[in-house]
Amino acid sequence: MTLAADELERARGREFAALSKRVTLKGFRPGKTPRKLLEKQFSADVEKSLVEHFLQHAYQDAVEKHALRPAAFPRIQLEENLPKTGADWVVTFEILLRPEVKLGQVDGLEIEAQKVEVTDDDIERALVEIRRSNSRAEPADDQPLASEGMAIVTLDFVRPGTSASCLTREGLRLSPKTPPQGVDAATFEEALSGAKLGETRTIEMEFPPTFPVEEARGEKGTVRMTLTQVLRIVQPPEEELYKAFEASDNATLRAALRVRMQQAKEEAEEQRIETALLERLLEAHPMELPEQLVQDQIEAHQVELLENLKQQGLSADEAKQRAEGERTRSHASADKALRAVYLIEEIARTKELKVTQEDISGELTSIAERNGTTPAEVAKYYREQNLLRQLGLELLERKVRRYLRASAAIQLPA
Repeated sequence: MTLAADELERARGREFAALSKRVTLKGFRPGKTPRKLLEKQFSADVEKSLVEHFLQHAYQDAVEKHALRPAAFPRIQLEENLPKTGADWVVTFEILLRPEVKLGQVDGLEIEAQKVEVTDDDIERALVEIRRSNSRAEPADDQPLASEGMAIVTLDFVRPGTSASCLTREGLRLSPKTPPQGVDAATFEEALSGAKLGETRTIEMEFPPTFPVEEARGEKGTVRMTLTQVLRIVQPPEEELYKAFEASDNATLRAALRVRMQQAKEEAEEQRIETALLERLLEAHPMELPEQLVQDQIEAHQVELLENLKQQGLSADEAKQRAEGERTRSHASADKALRAVYLIEEIARTKELKVTQEDISGELTSIAERNGTTPAEVAKYYREQNLLRQLGLELLERKVRRYLRASAAIQLPA
C-alpha cells in the first residue's frame, strides 16, 4: 500500500475539520477552534484513526481486486513505520489465505449403524446412579464412617524420618472410595472405613510430583487423617423419584426411564454416525493450512491451559513446563480443528446451509433457559466476550453434521 503525502494531508484535514465540529475548546465557538490547538490535544487520536482507516481500506481493496479468500485479518506490525507529515507512506502486509478445498463425495456415504437398545441391566445401573447422585449427606452422629459415607477431615502430611506435619489441609470432604493422589485406593478405603468422629487414622503414601512441598515430592511418607465430622449418605425416597419422572409406582418409573434412556442412546448413536462421517471426509480432503493460523490456535490454547494449571495450585514455572509438554499434542489438535472448520464451511457453502438470525436467537433462548436467566442477558454476555462468531460456527457445524447423516446410506444392523 502506497499513500502519497498530499493524500495523507487531505485526510488529516478532513479529520481535524470533523473534530472541530464535535469538540469545543474554551474561548472558541464550535467549528472555529484552530487546528494547531486541536493537534496538541488530539493528534495521536487522529493519526490512529487514519492508520486504521487506510489499512482497512487497503485490505478490502486487495481482497476484492484479487478475489481473495482470507483466513484472518492480517496482523500488521507497523512499529516505527507510521505516517509522517510531508512523506509518502508505504506499508507491506501479508494476507493468510484459506486453504483450497475441492469437495468430493458428500452425499450417500455408506456407514453401518449400531444396534440401540435399553436392557434391564441398563435400567438397574441407571437407577443406582440416579439414587446416588440425588442422595444427600447428613450427620452420622455416633455411627462409624461407612464405606459409602463421607467425612470432613484434617489431613497432615508427614515426611519420612519426622513426626511433624509438612503440610496441613483442613475441612476436606472425603469418601473412603476417593483416595488422595499418591495413596493406594484399597488401603485408603480400609483405613478410613469404620473410623469415628475425632479418630485419627494414618496410612503410607508417596508424595506426587505436584505435591505443594517441592522437596517432599517423590518421597514415601505418611498422611494422618483426623475426622472432624462423619456423614452418612441418605438416598432420596422413592416418592421423589416418582415425581421427577412423572411416575406413580416402580413399574411406571422404570418405563419412563426406559423411554428417556432409549432417546438418549438414539441421540448418541446419531452423533457417533455424524462424527464418523465427518472424520471420513477429513481424511478424504487433505489441505494445507497457513502455519501462522495453527500457531495462533496453539498460543490461545497455551494461555488457557496455563491459567487452568495455576488454578489447580501449580506454580508459574510448573504450569509453564506442563503446558510446554502439551505443545506438540496441541499442534495436532489445532491443525485438525482448523481443517474441520474449513471443510464444514465448504460443505455448508456448497449445500447452501446457512445459520439464520432465528437460529442464533433460538440458541440464545435455550442457553438462557438452561441457566435460569434471560435471552437478553445471554446475548449481552456473548457480545461482550466476542463469542457470537463461535456460536455461529457451532450452529453451522450442527447443520452440516445433520445433513451428512440425513444424506448418508445408513445400513441398519440385523
